[in-house]
Formats: sequence, structure tokens, C-alpha cells
Amino acid sequence: KGSYPVGSCCNSNSRSNIMEMKTSSERILATGTGCAIGYKCASPEKSSAAIAKTSSSFHGKLPLDQRPHCKNDEGANPLDNKGQPIDIQYDLLPRYRTCPAFNKEDIAVPFGLGIPISAAKYHHFHQNDYDQLKIKSGYIGKLAYFSNMGPIDNHDIHNPELIIQSDGDGAMQIKQRSQQLQFKRESQRERQSKTKTAIVVIHGSGRDAASYLCSMIGALEAVSSSTSPYSGMTLEDFVQGVTQNMQFENDGNQKPRDKKHSLDSFVQNLRKNRGPHSKTSSKSKVMKDEIGDALVISPWFLAPQDGNPNNSPNPSSRDSTLSAEHQSLPFLQWDDDHPIAHTFRYGAESLPNEHSEYTVSSFAAMDVLLETLCDRKRFPNLDKVIVTGHSAGGQFVQRWGVSSDSWCFGDGSHLSGGTFPTIKLVPANPRSYAYLDGRRYLPLEDDIPSEGDKKDPSMFHQMSENNNEEDDVTLKFRFPNPSEKKSCSEYNSYEWGLEQNPLIPAPYIISNTRKLINDSHDKDVKAVFQRYASRDVVYLSGERDTEVLGPQICEDDGYQGPTRRERSERFYASLQALWEEVNVNGDERQVHDRILVENVGHDHALMFQSEEGLRGLFR
Repeated sequence: KGSYPVGSCCNSNSRSNIMEMKTSSERILATGTGCAIGYKCASPEKSSAAIAKTSSSFHGKLPLDQRPHCKNDEGANPLDNKGQPIDIQYDLLPRYRTCPAFNKEDIAVPFGLGIPISAAKYHHFHQNDYDQLKIKSGYIGKLAYFSNMGPIDNHDIHNPELIIQSDGDGAMQIKQRSQQLQFKRESQRERQSKTKTAIVVIHGSGRDAASYLCSMIGALEAVSSSTSPYSGMTLEDFVQGVTQNMQFENDGNQKPRDKKHSLDSFVQNLRKNRGPHSKTSSKSKVMKDEIGDALVISPWFLAPQDGNPNNSPNPSSRDSTLSAEHQSLPFLQWDDDHPIAHTFRYGAESLPNEHSEYTVSSFAAMDVLLETLCDRKRFPNLDKVIVTGHSAGGQFVQRWGVSSDSWCFGDGSHLSGGTFPTIKLVPANPRSYAYLDGRRYLPLEDDIPSEGDKKDPSMFHQMSENNNEEDDVTLKFRFPNPSEKKSCSEYNSYEWGLEQNPLIPAPYIISNTRKLINDSHDKDVKAVFQRYASRDVVYLSGERDTEVLGPQICEDDGYQGPTRRERSERFYASLQALWEEVNVNGDERQVHDRILVENVGHDHALMFQSEEGLRGLFR
């Protein structure tokens, strides 16, 4: 009681063998897969190869019970960290891809990215104020983050190597070794010059950034594992090939695209074309031999409850060659309770600190991180930046994607000119979305859909829980009537919409969206929608993420839908309805993509590591 429960490991390597392995890549590949607490490792009666011979499906498309999976351990009686019984809802679950596990308290000091005062420019909307702000020097503080390839900026604090060792009882511990770094034995500049893909993964409300880093490393390993159909591919091959050869399947109300190619058929064709003796590109090592082929960054939006990592008992981990200013910068923190829970997720201001009179939005800090990656002097060959998050992290990605005016998106000007990396946003299972106008999917006011209503792209068909078609409900994308608005007058105030909300201060969002509207000819939110629609966004939704979050009232994210899965469906449908209105040229396209992840509920690791998740991230 009081400690987090541990699930089952499904690998064949002993812990002592894993701990003797020298590199993180070896350990990641060796640890294999695992199951959640209350489940045990299970395998199909037939091997995957035998099943594949008798089935048109291949690996990821096989039914869950015909792949290595996790099965309910009926005699386990699992308890959570508070000693309460865990409700096992499903007999079978997918397996996790594992990497060497560590807890937040085992990591002495994360890296810290300096956030300059200029990042708070949205506080100074008038041009004269902005001109004055640009000439100021100094920093507000540091954004904490973890990385699989070391620091991304010359001013970042260096973390010592984290070495997995045994304490004599067989338990895995993280210990530091200051003489060597876990990261590759090459200079920071050499590492950055070879980086072509960067993945930024945003944690959920638990602020478990290290866990998110691990889950994304596991997702990369899922692509490169020798047991995966993607084995032997470079990340460059995977990303480029899938982009050229695959279209998504979409659920919901939208028509599917004409051509559908599964990842697996593409990979089989690629192997066939290569032949048995073909070699991978000399510019990029095979992923299973080089996990560090992609840069993975997991920002840590600290709260006061997390303490200050600078107060670690291992202050020697700081690099003494750094300037005194950067040595003394405090890590930025965000309130986790007021005015509402988990304020980092909606772009709230950081808490004041002793170093600077300025505060900064979590979204502005994300802009600095993104623009560090887009800086060609640091990352000259970076092609792609993928920003993803789950749950509260998914809310972060969606709202930041709507409001960010960073030059790195390529829809503005930048002094250095040149080309930019492509930016992809992948929000997964957010509880709520910031809608782009005041309409929501609400019941038809006459209760009977007309023939015209049935053809209206703004209609949404809500299936009944009992699968009885007579109980299905048709909703229309419309403004609330006076009675509905009275019941939830703040439904369109930020964070659920884009109207200013005095109860939830968010100057970054209000300033950026208002500026975009004021600069447009239409003087309405159409400009915000058009910019957001132009960005590459894929929404991941768990098939089993169907917990009813509450009635359709303001306390439960007013008028968005009963479950996260349906909220995803409705928001995605709203984008298509908005597109029909602004699409004066009759272009046939859909706004963004949405992918339903089979057999997965509200679980970030299983979402990212699923075949559908890999499609959404790396297409």
C-alpha cells in the first residue's frame, strides 16, 4: 500500500542479464513486452507465422487473441496504490512495449531549456511595447524536459548517465555514473546534425514525463523490433514510405478516402522490392540497432508538488562550464489546482519566481522548444517534428495547435528564411476540445430529422448504447437556444471555446487568436479555423475510451458529448462542417485525420505503441 503496483514482464531475459547490458538500446530491445497489473502474459495457440499463412491479415491486423497479448489473471485480485481493488473491465488487452523503467524521484536533474523574456511577447500586444521587449535580455526560467539524446541547447543542464543496477534483492534501481554519459559518444553538434525526426510527447495530468519518454521509446522499438513487420527499416524509410503509400481509414461520419493501404501490406511490398540482400541507407542506421535515430523529448510541466529539481541531492550533475545565469535559472512551475486542475494543459501562466518579474504561458514555452528544434544552426537536417500528447497532454496539443503563431509552422515570416521542418500534431484521448465557434452538436429542436437534415454535413448520428436503431439520436451542429445557453452560459468561454474567460486567464490564447482575427478581412473566427485546418493534425481515439464523464452540463465540459471517444467524433465532425462553409471553391478534402485505436482505452503507452498509433505518428 502506498507504492505503485507492478504488472508482469513478458520477456525471456533475466533481470541480471538485462542489467549487464551496456547500452540503453540493448536494454530496451531485451526487455520486450509487459502486461498491466491484474493481467498475465498470454500467447496464441498458433504462432503468428502459422496464423499468417492461413489468414489474409498480418501481425497487427490479427485479432487480439491471435497475437501475443495479456489475459485477465482471475486469481490476482489487484490493488491500486491506495490499496483499493482495481476493476478489470476486459478479458484481453494488448501488451506494452517496455523500456528500462525509472521513477521521477530516481532522476536527479532533468535538462532545462532557457525560456527568454521575449517568449512573453503576447503580454505586450502593442507594437511599441513589443519593440521595447525585443531588446531586453535575460530569461524567465527553465522548462524541464527529458530526452533520449541529451540536451538540445548549449545552455541545457546535462544529466548524468542513468545506469540500471541490482540492489541485491533483484530489484532494478537507477544509479548515476558521472564519468560516462548514456548518450552517444559524439558531440552535441554531430548528434543534432544527424537528427531528421524529432518527437515531442506531452504528459498527462500525472505529470509523469519520464513515463511518457519511455512509452515513446517503446513505440519506436515497436517499429524496429525483430518481431515486428517493420523490422530492419530505418525511421526514414518508415516515415517516407508510409507517407507515399498509405491513406488512413476514418471512422465517424466522414466518407473514407478512395485508396486504403494498410501499413502491413506496404511493409511487405517494401521488403519484396528490396530483396533479401538489399542494404539500408548509409545515412541512417537500422532502427533496432540505433534507437537514437529519432530525437524524443518529453517536457515536464512542473507543479509545486513536484518540488524543485535543482534541490536534488546530486548538484554535481550540473555542468560547471555553463554561465552563472543559466546555472541559477529556476525551473518553471505551473499551478496544478487553481483556477482549475492541471493548468499547463490550457496554456496558463507559470507561477512567479524570484528570478524574473515575468510569467510565461506553457504554450509559449512550447513555442520556444519548437523553435529550438527548427533552428537550422542547431538541427540543419531536421525534416519532421511530431508533437503528441495523451489525455491532459492531448488537450495541450489541440489548444496549442489552435493558438500558436510560432514561425516554425511556416505560416508566417522568419528572419532567417529558408525551409522549415514539417510539423505534425497528434492529440490522443483529450477529455475536451476548444471549439472554434459557438456551435455544438445539440438535439434537433423539432426532434424529427427531415430529408434535408439527413444530407446536411453538419448532422451527427449518435448511436444508442443498446444498439437499437430506434433509440438513436440525430444531433445538429447549431448554436444553443436561449434555454440551453442559460443552462451553460460559459460553454464557449475558454477553455471549451475561444471567448475570453475571466475565471481562466489565458492571455497567450486570447492575444494570439484575437490578433489573427483582427488581421483578417473577415473579422471573425474563420481565420482561426482556416489556419488550424491548414495544419497537419491526426486525432487518436481509443476504441475503449468510453467512460461516461458526466451529463451535458458545464461541470462536465458542456455540450461536448458523454465520453472521450464520442467527444473526439463530434469535434472532428465539427471541423468538416466548418470546412463546408468556408470551402467556396468546392475542394474535396477532409480537415485533418482521425484514427480509432482498437482494443485500447485511456492508456498513453498502448495508444502510442499500437499499430494505429504508429500510423498516426509516423505516416
